[in-house]
Amino acid sequence: MTLEQFEEFGPEPGGINLFYSGTTVSAVNISNINCLGENVTTALSDLNSITVTVGGIEYILNITNGTPKNNYYTFTVTSTDVGAVTDLGCTATTLNPSVVSANFDKSDYAVIEGNVTINNTTSFIFDVDRSILTSTPVNYLAIMSGSATPASFQELNHTSIGLINSRYEGTKTTRASYGTVPLISVGTFDGALYNRNVPDRSICSQSLQERTIELLAINSQYNLGRLNPDGLPTFTKNTNQFLFNGYISGSSSSPATLDTSTTNITVDWNSRELDKLQVNGLYHFTTELDEEFFILRSYEYVSSKVRETIPFNTYNIIVERGASGVSYAITATNTSDYNINIKKVEADQVFEFDGNKITTVSNRKVYLPLKNEIVVTGNEGLVFSGSIPC
Repeated sequence: MTLEQFEEFGPEPGGINLFYSGTTVSAVNISNINCLGENVTTALSDLNSITVTVGGIEYILNITNGTPKNNYYTFTVTSTDVGAVTDLGCTATTLNPSVVSANFDKSDYAVIEGNVTINNTTSFIFDVDRSILTSTPVNYLAIMSGSATPASFQELNHTSIGLINSRYEGTKTTRASYGTVPLISVGTFDGALYNRNVPDRSICSQSLQERTIELLAINSQYNLGRLNPDGLPTFTKNTNQFLFNGYISGSSSSPATLDTSTTNITVDWNSRELDKLQVNGLYHFTTELDEEFFILRSYEYVSSKVRETIPFNTYNIIVERGASGVSYAITATNTSDYNINIKKVEADQVFEFDGNKITTVSNRKVYLPLKNEIVVTGNEGLVFSGSIPC
């Protein structure tokens, strides 16, 4: 029998066929059903080796290639001398990885075990630090590296709290708990959407009947420090060069600079204004000549310092440049400090409704009929300019 003929010769259920020349095995056919009547197809698809017992001696047959057939698998193995081979019957044979039996630890079939109240930890589920209300947890980098504190929780699903909350208390998606904007927290307003390249004069010249006015949503989570009585999107930024939240410093021989592609930055942030260090919040770099908007994606504490009696924390931050659609190569020109200032922008976020969900209105112009004004959004739907009157 040739190897090609052997590969088409399927074993009986519970059977294993060995292809050998003399006493050397070079291929194996294994039924998808083992001697106990279990279906082992999944185990066979991931098989690395087979251990067979011949004449009371165990031999490991290392898999080099496997092909699924009808009700069995055919494998080529590293040629192995196993001595004289006869019909071994249902003898000891081990698959590696082995067959994993289904367990019911978390099902209705293990009610007693499911009602235990002892908390457990694992090596892959961690406590999430949301001491600052951001969409990315404070300990995000530690979680990704696997060095965060393991979470202590009731591993099984028969908890009275879980049953009561889901049945009677309901659920609520909050930024604090899940890092996302809940639909129920947004306000609504009327507006008309236009592409960014449509001239302002063209937008303003339309009559109300020519516009497509739709119900839009606004989230002011980024703008908690400012009252917004009319419920319309806008933003506020600090334009004073001497009042800043943080800075990137240089020296007299090497002024602070930012290349247009730089996204990983070391920044000193005023520790008295830590509430303004918000993941997915809008910020702007400013020098005496340039200004650019960016979105803060993550930050990691490095050290602390004092600058002119003001306490600062040094952070490594990851940013998305050009949040308004444009990024600049920035160089500080201040001859005394060589700083690039960073300020938090209190920016509203605009959404539109898509059925039962909301999507961001990114890089658009929004006409506000209530004020006869236009606002402009950038990445993530964040407003990055003041109102433009018509």
